[in-house]
Amino acid sequence: MPHPFGYQKRIDGSVLITRGCRPMSVVKEKEKVSAFLSDLARENPQQVMARWVSVLPRIG
Repeated sequence: MPHPFGYQKRIDGSVLITRGCRPMSVVKEKEKVSAFLSDLARENPQQVMARWVSVLPRIG
């Protein structure tokens, strides 16, 4: 079974995207965070997070 994506809203307003509990990417800009959360509400969350991770800089 593949490791699912997850996310955490952080105190500084950014959103950390994880996969299998490992940090993958961070959405930092307020407008991008808003767009990311909006996409999550409208579409399949796993597909949204996979798409965002593919265009954001990776952590590590």
